Amino acid sequence: MSGTADDDTFRAYYRANSPRAFRRLAAAAGMNPVSIEYVSHHPVYCLFSFTVYRIAVRIERIVRRYVILARLRHILLATFEVPVDDRDVTTPR
Repeated sequence: MSGTADDDTFRAYYRANSPRAFRRLAAAAGMNPVSIEYVSHHPVYCLFSFTVYRIAVRIERIVRRYVILARLRHILLATFEVPVDDRDVTTPR
């Protein structure tokens, strides 16, 4: 449908597509979550049809307005930190 050749299409396995999955993977890597939030982006993926695009813009506005609809946003942004070990910190001289 996208016009991409079959040789250039690869299966994708999304294993980090929920806050819970992000926390689990971060813990396994020894990191702590700083923030995990759903964000949205302008619906450029609907530009194939003016009507569909206009509807998508209105839906995005509604989804952004209400926190309860945050899970309908299509990007999950996570920030993690590596814990600092006191032994790894060098004191300035």
